[in-house]
Amino acid sequence: MEYKDLSIPVFGAYHVRRACYQSVFAGGCGVTYGCHAIWQMAQPMFEPVNYPIGYWHQSMQLPGAVQLVHLRDLVSGPEYFDRMADQSLILAGLGDGADTARAWRTASGKRAAIYLPSPRPLKVDRSQLQAGARSYWFDPRTGSRSDATSIDETFNAPTAEDWVLLFEAD
Repeated sequence: MEYKDLSIPVFGAYHVRRACYQSVFAGGCGVTYGCHAIWQMAQPMFEPVNYPIGYWHQSMQLPGAVQLVHLRDLVSGPEYFDRMADQSLILAGLGDGADTARAWRTASGKRAAIYLPSPRPLKVDRSQLQAGARSYWFDPRTGSRSDATSIDETFNAPTAEDWVLLFEAD
């Protein structure tokens, strides 16, 4: 049995990341991810509800589900309860609607992160961060990091995808 109704758009990995990162970076404690196939345990013997894209065991490995471990790894740890949403880190490049960048930092200024749903110049105010905080691009698809450089505190994402700009001090 084919479950997919092609007239209904699929909420893909990017949409999952964007919703989850924006929620957590805006101050949420965490997120719960699931898809229609998993919550209803879709399988051949049951009538499907809400057009799941496949069976539950296939959906366990959807890219959006697998990639959320990187969000957990990014925000968890000893400073979890020290995080606070702080949009004042973003001086330019905020965006709007579903394309709004979201930021958090620790009270100590030792760590901060800005989720950028789409690439654009992002001007950052480091005044709330510890002196010498290093900057990195964090890839929400893979969890990998690469050095981030700026010109006059304006950063440009490495590729035409969503990214996290991460600041860390020793």
